[in-house]
Amino acid sequence: MLQATGEVWYTVVTVYSYYKGVNIYVRRMRSRERGPYFQLVRSYREGGQVKQEVLVHLGEHETPEAALAAWPSEIEHLRVIGRESRAEKLESKLTKLRKLWERENSSG
Repeated sequence: MLQATGEVWYTVVTVYSYYKGVNIYVRRMRSRERGPYFQLVRSYREGGQVKQEVLVHLGEHETPEAALAAWPSEIEHLRVIGRESRAEKLESKLTKLRKLWERENSSG
């Protein structure tokens, strides 16, 4: 856990895979303005150092499954209310998450 001035900034919620030194997990982040949010993160070693890459920002959804279930209707709602740019960004995240999820679930 990363700590700054005694406060925990994130916690690992669920580990989804561990394969050849690569961890994929959901990380719960703290936000002072909006409350907690979630990220799908890949952790790996490179040159003896641990590195982390955010694969997809899940927002308020605690699991990839929850995001996959909710985002299609959220995209539709954004289009109905005329927020096409936001709908396109969310649709891009949905497409990326679907590809990651399919690859992860087919490689077991």
